[in-house]
Amino acid sequence: MNARSRYAGRRTYLVPADLSELAGPVAGVVRLPIRLDWSEQRAYDLSDDSHVGLMYERVIREASHLDDLRTYLNRETLVRLWPRLYLPAQARKVWETQFRDLCGRRNGGAQAAGHRHGEPFWAELARQASPPLGGSPEKESWRSGIDGWPSPSPSGAAGGMP
Repeated sequence: MNARSRYAGRRTYLVPADLSELAGPVAGVVRLPIRLDWSEQRAYDLSDDSHVGLMYERVIREASHLDDLRTYLNRETLVRLWPRLYLPAQARKVWETQFRDLCGRRNGGAQAAGHRHGEPFWAELARQASPPLGGSPEKESWRSGIDGWPSPSPSGAAGGMP
């Protein structure tokens, strides 16, 4: 077992007692505190589902107080985006154990424009920021447009670094 999986197995994820506690904003721009998001861009435009999804993923992973969840997550938005959130397995399990109605939503829900099924929100943002090289998005891995990521070979295996 590697260090990452050992950490993931011991990591504690916070969950509210009831989804109705999640009364966070649904419009505007939210700037997360550095304890939740230490990236250069900690501001999220709530009119863009890819921004909202990324923010929700970070808040769920990094919340150290229940008030973090109550302040930044909104019940209706969470339920709508839940199937597409890219979360550690343990975090997803804890939330779905507490809120059974989230379980059935994993493969359901409406697809956001531009969002590919099963793709994490950060992948969509990367694709928007840098279009794939040499061809259509359908033929290229989303990673091929990001500097430093290998381009896929015709067999599907990753090629060498550029």
